[in-house]
Amino acid sequence: CALPIYVAIVIRGGSSEEMTSGLAKDQVQVITDAPGIARDAEGPIASPELYTVIDLPLRKTGPGGPSNNVPLRGVGPHAAALRGHFRLVEGRMLESGHDEVVAGQSAARQFHGLEVGREIVSGSRRWKVVGIFTDEGSVAESEVWADRYVLAAAYRRGTGVQSVRVQLESPAALGLLKRSLKGDPRLDVNARSEREFLAEQSKILVTIVTTLGFTIAVLMGAGAVFAAVNTMYSAV
Repeated sequence: CALPIYVAIVIRGGSSEEMTSGLAKDQVQVITDAPGIARDAEGPIASPELYTVIDLPLRKTGPGGPSNNVPLRGVGPHAAALRGHFRLVEGRMLESGHDEVVAGQSAARQFHGLEVGREIVSGSRRWKVVGIFTDEGSVAESEVWADRYVLAAAYRRGTGVQSVRVQLESPAALGLLKRSLKGDPRLDVNARSEREFLAEQSKILVTIVTTLGFTIAVLMGAGAVFAAVNTMYSAV
């Protein structure tokens, strides 16, 4: 049985999600050098990642039909290891430096063109789908992954990233990491445990859905009242 891993996600201070975050190359270096991060023979176990969104046609309608947003994530060698239950179910892992992607199983089921051996067009590149992966139903399964450097070149994103995912030495190491990053004048970042980060993202979504649902319910209720009043008036 594999030992559990403890993961933290670092984004820019003041950002509530990866899309609005941004970290420069030198900041990434400072983050990955911080105490509390697990290391192997090659150095810190960390994955600086890009995050963008692309449009792909839905599988049920095919090319030319309605499309929807798909997260496209630029990753490095440690990305899979930092997802506790990552497993390839078809094909192989993408190779660094190539125009290749692997797709989460949920994304592959929903969108057209994410079958192994096919290509999708995004940015200035044609990306070959080389693998399909699962992660025990996590949010990663709704994403498409590409090599970070190739993705940055395709979208002219320079050397910056949106987030840095790191493996902690232990659960207690999160406090050490937070104190170190907060006390560094070169940084303005927030470090959260993976569980805390995902819970916060879910909270934002729940708030949006609840607000929209309440607004629609009020409008429907008002419409029903006016319809009833109109019916009664007609009867009278």
